[in-house]
Amino acid sequence: MTNAPEFPPGWEEFNPDDHELSADPSYQEARHQARHRREARTEAYGKLLRQLREGQHITQVALGEALDMVQSDVSRIERQRDLRVSTLAAYLWALGADDVALQVHFPDQEPVTVPLDSLAG
Repeated sequence: MTNAPEFPPGWEEFNPDDHELSADPSYQEARHQARHRREARTEAYGKLLRQLREGQHITQVALGEALDMVQSDVSRIERQRDLRVSTLAAYLWALGADDVALQVHFPDQEPVTVPLDSLAG
């Protein structure tokens, strides 16, 4: 089962040089909705990182010291929409996590856990 969104006709064959398609209202609406979903994911992601940090009673300044960076860099991590896995792992270890791993779910398969220990610096 897939949760793939339904796109307007022509979306899967998008050509940036096809100005007729890009002017189509249904295409523009699909792009607007995709942008809105991306922004919502980014906001939820940053909120989760802040909640994890605050749940450990750690300020951005203290976390920055643990990561050998300044507070504004920690703030950027919490607002960034595309974060390296190694940066995320370092952030979580600096919060005191004992183990950091990704859990991957594929349809009709058992979840796969990918340990991130090799990223420890």
